[in-house]
Order: sequence, then C-alpha cells, then structure tokens
Amino acid sequence: TINATFNQISYAVTTSAGNGGTINGAPTSVNCGGDYTFSITPNDCYEVASVTVNGTQVTPINNAYTIANVTEAQSINATFSQISYTVTASAGNGGTINNAPSSVNCGGDYTFTVTPSDCYEVASVTVNGTPVTPTNNTYTISNVSEAQSINATFSQISYTITASAGNGGTINDTPTSVNCGEGYTFSVTPNDCYEIISVTINGTPVTPTNNIYTIENVTEAQSINATFSQVSYTVTASAGNGGTISNAGSTTVNCGDDITYTITPDEGYMISDVEVDGHSVGSADSYSFTNVIANHTISATFELIPAGEVVIVVNADAEGGSVDPTGTQTITEGDDFTFTVTPDNCHTIGIVTVNGAEVTLDANNSYTIPNVTTEQTINVTFNQIVYTIAASAGNGGTITPAGDVDVNCGADATFTITPDEGYEIADVTVDGQSAINDIASYATIGASASYTFNNVTENGHSIVATFSLIPVEECNTVTNLEVSVEPYGNLLSWTAAENAVSYNIFRNDETVAIANVASTSYVDVTGNAGDRYHIVTVCQYGESDASAEVEAISTAIEENSISVELYPNPTDGKFMIECNEMATVEIFNLVGQIVERVEANSNAITIDASAWTSGVYNVRITTDNASIVVRQIVKQ
Repeated sequence: TINATFNQISYAVTTSAGNGGTINGAPTSVNCGGDYTFSITPNDCYEVASVTVNGTQVTPINNAYTIANVTEAQSINATFSQISYTVTASAGNGGTINNAPSSVNCGGDYTFTVTPSDCYEVASVTVNGTPVTPTNNTYTISNVSEAQSINATFSQISYTITASAGNGGTINDTPTSVNCGEGYTFSVTPNDCYEIISVTINGTPVTPTNNIYTIENVTEAQSINATFSQVSYTVTASAGNGGTISNAGSTTVNCGDDITYTITPDEGYMISDVEVDGHSVGSADSYSFTNVIANHTISATFELIPAGEVVIVVNADAEGGSVDPTGTQTITEGDDFTFTVTPDNCHTIGIVTVNGAEVTLDANNSYTIPNVTTEQTINVTFNQIVYTIAASAGNGGTITPAGDVDVNCGADATFTITPDEGYEIADVTVDGQSAINDIASYATIGASASYTFNNVTENGHSIVATFSLIPVEECNTVTNLEVSVEPYGNLLSWTAAENAVSYNIFRNDETVAIANVASTSYVDVTGNAGDRYHIVTVCQYGESDASAEVEAISTAIEENSISVELYPNPTDGKFMIECNEMATVEIFNLVGQIVERVEANSNAITIDASAWTSGVYNVRITTDNASIVVRQIVKQ
C-alpha cells in the first residue's frame, strides 16, 4: 500500500506603498491558482502615480485591482504624487499682483500682494470669482483644494478741487476734480475796480501769470483761495484867493464811486474858472466826478465882481444837454438875462429853476430874467428817454429778460433764449418777423441763443421765442435673450436693439445693474444655474422697458468628445487653436467682458493676444453641430 499526501502551494504577497497613500485588502499569502483583490488609497491631497505587480505596471479601476490565477509570489508596489494646482494672476490696468506662485500644493498656503501703480488704488480683488479683502494689500489663501484664479482691478485716484474767492472777483475754469498725476489750469478774474491781493493753493502763495495759473502733477486734494481789494484813486482839490472848494486837499475815492465838489466865492467875488485835470470846464459852482477810474485834479479861481455888475451862475447836468450861456456870468445891474436850454439826443429837458423856483421855457426852450438887480442862480436838469421792448417765450423755454423791458434810448438790449431740456428753439420773431437766421450763437439743436436790439430809438419793439420738442429716437427693448451655464460663468447673449448706446444687465431681484456693456454678450463670472436675468437698453435720451426675464440653464457638454489644442499656452503674443469643425471662437476676460470674436473658416486659426492685458482668458469654441467647449489661455 502506497500512501501519498499533498500540500496546497501558496505564495507570499508583499506590499510596498510610497509616501502619500496605502495599499489595502491584499492578503499576506495566496494559494496557487487563487485570486485576490487589493485597493490603492491615496491620502488627502495625493493621487496615485503608479501601481506595479511583480514589477509590471497595472491600471486599477476606481483604485482597485484583482490578480487572478496566482502562480508565483506577489510583490505589489504603489507610488503617489502630491496634487498641485495652478495659480493664475490677472491684474487690470493700474497695478500688479506680486509674489503669487505659478502653482501650489494641495492643502498648502500661499500669500500674494496687490500693488497699485502710482496714482491708482485697489478697486477689487477676487479669488476664483469671490471678492476678498487684502490687509495692507496682502492676502493669504489657506488649505488650497482647487486651481486658483486671482484677479485685481484698480481705479485711478482723483482729488477734489475747491475754489473760494473773496469779495471782488472770481476763480474760473476750475474742474470739480482732477486725476492724480494730471494737471489743470485756472484763472483769477477781479471785478471792475478790484485787483488781486493774493492767490493760494493749499495755503501756499502762488503767482499767476496774466491772472492764469497751472497746477501740474496733482497728488492731493486742492484748495484754491483768492482775495481781492478795491482799487482807489486820489482827487486833489484846490481854490485860489477869493473863495473856497469843498473837500479841499487830497481825497481818496474808491474806483467807480462818484464825488461832487462845491465852489463857493467869497462876498464880492465870483467864480472865474474851474479846471479839471488841467482843462477848463467853465465857471459853474459845482462839479461831479462820476465813476472815478483814475486820479484827478480840480482847481477853482475867483475874481472880484466889477462895480455895477450882477453875478448869474448857470448850472446844468453834466450829461444830457447844455445851457447857453453856462457857468458864472456877469451883466450890468438892471439888464435882462436870457438863457437857452438844448437837450442832447435821447434826452428831454427836466426841471429848470431860477433861484429855486421852477420856470417854464418858451417855444425855443429859452427863458429871460428881466431887470436883474441881484445875484441869480439857474439850475437845469435833463431826463434820459426810455423805451420799452415786449419780450415773451412760449412753452418749452425761457427768454431773459422777460416782460416789458425798459431800455435807455440809444442803448443796446440783448435777450437770451434758452430751451428747456428736451426742447429746441423753433423760431424767434422780432417785431413780427422771423429772425431765426439772425440769432447769435444759434449753432446746435437745444443750445441757448441770443438776439440784440442795437441803438434803440423808438417804442414798439417786440421779441417772441417759441420752442418745439426735440425728436427722440425710440429706445427699443432687447430681444432673443439667452442665458446658459458655462464652466466660466453664466453666458448671456441677445440681439442688438436699434438706437442702443449700451445695455444694463440685472440679475434676480437686484435693483442695481450688475454690469453695463456696449456689446451684445456678457459673462457673469459669479452667476449660478437658476439665476434670472433681464436687460434694459440705454439710449441717448432714456432707457427702454425691461426685457423678458430668462433663467440660466445648464447646458452640460461632453467636452471630452471634442479635441481642442491651444498652443503655446501660456503665450506672450499669438497662439493657435485647433479644433475639428470649428465655427466660432469667443474669448472672455475674467470679469465677463468679450475680448474677441472670430468666425472660423478652418480647423485651425491664429489669435493675436499681443494687446491683451496679462491674465487668464476663457476661450469658448462652438462647432458646426452647435457643440461647445471651453478652454483657458494664459496671456503673459
């Protein structure tokens, strides 16, 4: 009898896992011909790099692998690699993003700084589309678990300008604000009879040239101050022997003011002559300097009244007419004295008095004082003739001045015609006849205009302004609004509206537009599926009704079925796009603005990105069969 026993052959199973994960479920041994299954489990922030069985590369499915019909010892090895994510930084005009790495390990941290250029400040900073608030322009991202997209925008700093002018003048041409680094020019204008005393900017005295001053490279708020003083002049009065003059000596008179001098002879004397600035003005007993704008002198001389003579003093207004004879006269006691009054053009004779009593002139504007035995004083006044112009305006504007407007005979009268907002001047009739072609400054629709009556010498003038509504183009509502959910945000597109200047985009129930764009597409990078949108057209003279509201609908696309190549990526200039049956290419920046749109006519096109700002851009490719794929390109 032969007896034999047999042992089942078994093989040892050894496992070796590198840093970053484990091999699980593998037995320590397996019978010859048996099967076993093991799994590969990467740690957080790691992924499987390679798996080998007895040195041969294998490909686990869902990180599990089965060995069947084992016929030898088993050696399993797994290696792992730490996951890293790209970091892309995009800075708008006016600053830079510094210290951001090109990539960061999963779970790691990184810190970046946002540095505005001179005269700029940080407007916004977003990380993956979410606004963040740097401290001292520095921000740290902790425990990174996805690719990072940093975007920063900047705004130019502007400074307010305030101008204050004291009594006696104005500061002109100052803007309300000025951008940092830029300059501006202003003028200082003293009123008539004033002069500039001082001009300061932020408290520092400056010296304008011809009353004009330029500030360059503004780096702070501006406060302009100007002071003025009234100009004054000196009038010097003197009197010779035999009489006096009021205000004798030097008198200070403010520019534009008046001053009157009275000349009084002593008893037994009469006024011989009065000289003003060295020229004789006759022998009246008073003289007035009106609207003084220079230094002056006045002197009076006197002479004895001859025996048997009587003095007659004839005074008349300085303007408006004349009296013959005038000044100080002498006649033989007992004789008659006749004087004649002659008004100038645009004047009438006012009141004529002899020794304070009003008298009536004859048909020749003359008057005779009979048998003169005592001193006589004659005073004559004149009246300015005034005419009336009737000015009126219809609905839609104004005329200034309006109503019955008094105008001195011989003077000019200017009327300003101003249409209300939304109106323009239709016609201006002067004395019943259209004068629209004679209107000064009538150049643009809706602009103010003016008309001047020159040398008015009669009553009966009239001016009437009429206005009409400015035709307003219809502001149309946009149509065909479509919204889709894309990997880079919600994509809105619509048909252009006639007369549109731009479009305001509203999301959900928000009452403030999330964007204003001139194009007919927009990407809401912070939008989500289910968000609702409507658009309001902005036109030159108003806005349209809101468009129909459209919901963002997810349009899942099997991108893996579409082969797309972008190279070189990153690029500092031109790059190539290759895609079969490519129809259109749209490129958006990370704030949703379309940068470029190309109608493709081949499976390969070249895009020139030389002029683009550095950063990340979304490239949206639509194929002939309406499939859509999105890729990103980095502009260095």
